[in-house]
Amino acid sequence: MKTYCVTTKASTFAPCGPNASSTYCRRRTSLCFCKPLLLLLACCIVGMLGAQSRWVDITPAAGPLARFWSAATTHGGSLLVFGGGTRSNYAQHADTWVLDQGAWNLLAPSQSPSARSGHGLVHDTQRGLSLLFGGYDGRAPHLDDTWTFDGVTWTRVSPAQNPGARSGHAMVYDPKRQLVVLFGGATKAAPRSDDTWTFDGTTWSLVPTTMRPRPRAYHGMAWDGVSERVLLFGGYDTAALGDTWVFDGSDWREVTSGPKARYGAALCYDPLRERVVLQGGFAKSMPDDTWEWDGSTWTENPASPQPPSVGYAAIGYDPGGQRVVRCFGEAGAQATKTAWSFATTQVAGYRSYGLSCAGSTTTALLAGGKELPWIGDQHEYRLRDALPNAPVAFVLGLSDRRWSGFDLPIDLTVLGAGACSLYASMDLVIGLATTAGGTVSVPVTLPPIATLGGARFYTQFFAFDLAANTLGMTFTNGVEATIGIR
Repeated sequence: MKTYCVTTKASTFAPCGPNASSTYCRRRTSLCFCKPLLLLLACCIVGMLGAQSRWVDITPAAGPLARFWSAATTHGGSLLVFGGGTRSNYAQHADTWVLDQGAWNLLAPSQSPSARSGHGLVHDTQRGLSLLFGGYDGRAPHLDDTWTFDGVTWTRVSPAQNPGARSGHAMVYDPKRQLVVLFGGATKAAPRSDDTWTFDGTTWSLVPTTMRPRPRAYHGMAWDGVSERVLLFGGYDTAALGDTWVFDGSDWREVTSGPKARYGAALCYDPLRERVVLQGGFAKSMPDDTWEWDGSTWTENPASPQPPSVGYAAIGYDPGGQRVVRCFGEAGAQATKTAWSFATTQVAGYRSYGLSCAGSTTTALLAGGKELPWIGDQHEYRLRDALPNAPVAFVLGLSDRRWSGFDLPIDLTVLGAGACSLYASMDLVIGLATTAGGTVSVPVTLPPIATLGGARFYTQFFAFDLAANTLGMTFTNGVEATIGIR
C-alpha cells in the first residue's frame, strides 16, 4: 500500500520514500509530510476520487401543480417560487410557494404579480428583498413590471425607466457590487436582445458594454462566487447556443465552453460546494447531463442517476437543505411537477471546540479559513491575536479524545499553564513565527483520494509567551475539520 506526501509549493503528491523529510505511521492510518509541510490523511487508501454529489427525487406528495417557465430563488432559509404556465396557458399560475424543510407551502400575500411565465426572479441579499421582472402572459406581447417580495407580500415598484417588456431573459444578483444584473430576452422590438441592465434597489440602468454575447433568450445565468463574476451559458437565437460568457460588472468576456449547445437549461450557483451547476435543457436531443463550473472550467459530473431531462425548469439553492433544487419544467410539450435536489453526500466543515487561555496581553484564537477542507483543494488555518513576531507551534492530530495514553483534553495547570488545555493529539507539530500583526496562516492541501471523505482531524496552536505563565506558553482553542467531497 502506497502513502503520499503533499507540498504547498507544487500542490501535488508523490509516494513516500527517500525524498520525504519524515514519515509518521500509526496502526492502519498513514501520514507523510514533505517540506514545506502539508498534509495527507489516508486510511487504507483504495481508489481515486469519483463524483460524490448526486441527484435525489424529492417531489413531495402535495405541492404546486405541474408547470414550466416558472422562476425560483433563495429567500431567507427557503426556496421561493412564483408563477409558471403550460403550453395551453402561459398565464396559468400567479401563486407564491416556498419549499421549506422538504415541504411546499403556499403563501397568501395580500397582493402579487399577475399570472405569467418566462419572468426573472432573484434575491437581493443586501436589501433582503426578492425582485421579479417581466415575463409573458399569453395576451400582452411581454410584461415590463417590477415587483419586490419581502417574505410576506409583493409590492410593485415604478422606477423611472426599466429594461422594457420582455420574457425569456435571465437575472442574477451580484453580491460583490450589490446589483441585480439582467441580460437578453425576447422583446417586442426584437425576437432576441443583447442588452445588459442593472437594478440597485431603486433604479434600472442600461450598462454600456464594449463586448457582449450575441442576442438571445432562454439562456442561463448564475453568480460565480469563486471568480466573483456573473456566468452566462447558452440560450437561443436562430439556433441553440453553447457559448460561455462572464460579466465583471463593466464588460462581458467570452471564455472556453464545455457543455453542448442548448437553451432552457437550469443553471444555479451552489455556495457550499462553490460550483455553478448546469442541468438539462433543450437541444437536438434532450440532454440529461450535469455540468459544473469551478470559476474557470466546465467539467461534466457523472452523477447517477440523472433526473429526467426537462427544459424551462426553475432552479435555486435551498440553504436549509444545503442543496440545489430543480423543480418543474417541460418534457415532450408536457409540464411537470417533479422536484430534484443535487448535493454532496459528504459535506466539508469546521467545528471550533474548547477555549483559548489568556496570554500576557492578548488571547490568541484559531479558526478555519474561508475555504472548506474539500478533497483536492487547499484550505488553511488562521491564528490571530498572538504576540507579534513570536514563535508558535501548529499541532495537527488524528484524535480529540486520546493521545499517548492520556484522555483529551489534558488540563495543563500542573505544568504551570493555568486554564490552558491540550485539545488535539500531537501527531504533527510544526514550528512557525507570527507576523508583526500577531497572525499566521497554515495552508493545507488534500489530495484527490476518495477514502479521505468523512475523515476528521484536529488542530491547535501553542503560542510562546514567557510572561503569560510559568510554562511560558498559551494554547488556543481546537478546530475540528471534516473532509468533504464535492
